[in-house]
Amino acid sequence: MGHIDLSIIIVNYNSTSLLLECFQSLLRNMDHYSFELIVIDNGSRKEEIINLEKLKQHNNVFLILNENNIGYAKAVNIGLKLSKGEYILISNPDVLYMENSIKELVSAFGSLSNCGAVSPRVWWDERQTFLLPNNELITPGYVFLKNLASHNVYLEQYVLSKWLKKTLLYWKAKKYIEVGLISGSCIMTRKNIINMVGNFDELFPLYFEDTDWFLRVKKAGYKLYYVPEANVVHFYNQSAKQEKESANLKFNLSMQMFLKKHFKFENHIFGVLNKIFKSKNIQKKSLYENIGLLSEPFAFNVKNNSEKLLLLSPVECMIPSAGAFLKNGIITINRDIWERLSDGRYFVKVISLERFNELKSISFTKHL
Repeated sequence: MGHIDLSIIIVNYNSTSLLLECFQSLLRNMDHYSFELIVIDNGSRKEEIINLEKLKQHNNVFLILNENNIGYAKAVNIGLKLSKGEYILISNPDVLYMENSIKELVSAFGSLSNCGAVSPRVWWDERQTFLLPNNELITPGYVFLKNLASHNVYLEQYVLSKWLKKTLLYWKAKKYIEVGLISGSCIMTRKNIINMVGNFDELFPLYFEDTDWFLRVKKAGYKLYYVPEANVVHFYNQSAKQEKESANLKFNLSMQMFLKKHFKFENHIFGVLNKIFKSKNIQKKSLYENIGLLSEPFAFNVKNNSEKLLLLSPVECMIPSAGAFLKNGIITINRDIWERLSDGRYFVKVISLERFNELKSISFTKHL
């Protein structure tokens, strides 16, 4: 193979059907690019491997089959070492690429100064009704503030309002925006940036390896950009959903590693404050109307004709949330999203964008 424009790196773990859909969506975007796809499988089940081997019919696809789950960062680094493209796309397997998404991401590098990496507008569903938020930089102070807010209604509303106003800038953006972090589900960079900044830190078991890399890109003098003209659908966390408890454990472990690596002094100070605060055992009355167990998507009416924002989150503070812009009064979610939600408790807010006030707050427990 001669010159390669783009190397695509995907780590797979029991998500082969989604990966094959991802690959087909990528093919529809490759009319003007030479590319290679490097798939690193992290010990998927036998039936998943059999399905994955369908990719062998393509000459520019390379499969690396690990017997065990060696970790996401280590698997990505295998792909980076093998990659030969001028551009590098690190993608989750549960991502679908909409028309011209690759073209828009590549074009961004020619239009933006000191561009280190870019990511697209990320939807949660193929109907493109729900948007997923941009990554939020987690610092020791941020963790402490969220802990405080979880026990004080007014502080919780303030923190959510501040987060939401920033998130709305991403969701309503028409042109490139320089951002502090980009989405880890779809990262495009250049080979020379990788060579300068280095690979992912393999000490992270799962999560935060991308955030760590983003901070290193910025420290090297490069910028991160959000590219709203490029659209993808991210089915979100489908591999982790299969082993929810293990994924949660790895998230918390990775977060602590990240905070100690980049905010060692602050992490110590706020860690002490968190312990003192938790010892107080302060309780906060929930303002959500609990509508109980649901086996079907919720639906209710809000009598307000202004443009509204529907927020859906697995956490009471609503950070992070997925968001959908609505104009009618019927509040619901489509069945595609409902079926991808794992069992558990969820929180919903409806906000008027005219006055930026809450119209409805409910919680429910999904139970099949």
